[in-house]
Amino acid sequence: MSTVARRIAASPKRTATEVWDVISKMLCEKSSDPEKALVSVTGVVAGVISEEIPRDTPFVITGSGPRVKIYCQYDEDALDSESCNETPLAQKPMINEWKLYVPCASEDLEWLSLALKNISSSVIAYDKAAEPDIPAEKTYDQKGLTLNKENFLTKL
Repeated sequence: MSTVARRIAASPKRTATEVWDVISKMLCEKSSDPEKALVSVTGVVAGVISEEIPRDTPFVITGSGPRVKIYCQYDEDALDSESCNETPLAQKPMINEWKLYVPCASEDLEWLSLALKNISSSVIAYDKAAEPDIPAEKTYDQKGLTLNKENFLTKL
C-alpha cells in the first residue's frame, strides 16, 4: 500500500478550526457525506490539533487511492512555507468506504473514542503512542483461476 503525506501549517498561522477546514477540503468533495462527517467532528478534532498531537503523530486516512497521513506544523515551521506541503491530493480519498484515524493522548483515548463513535462510525481515535488499528486490505487468491490456452488461442 502506498502512502502520501501532507504537512499543514497550524498555529500561529491558523487556528485549529481553520486547520481542520484545510484538511477537510483536501480529503473530500464539498457537500458530500464525508464532508458532513468531518464538519461534525470539528470541535473534537480541533482540540487534538490545538494540543499539537499531529506534530509527530498523523491523522491517517484510508479509502480510495493511497493511504494518506496528515501532520501539522507549528511555531516557526508553520510560518515557513518550505516546511509545509499543502498540495492538493491527486484524488479525494474519502469516496465510498473510508476511515479517518485521529491521534490522541493515551489518557484521552476512552472519551475521545466514545465522542467520535457517537458522531461517525468512520472516524476512529487511536493512541498516539501506538499505530492505528487499520484492518488489512483485502487480498484476492488467484488459485482456481485457470486459462484454457487452446480455447483462448483459437479465439484470437
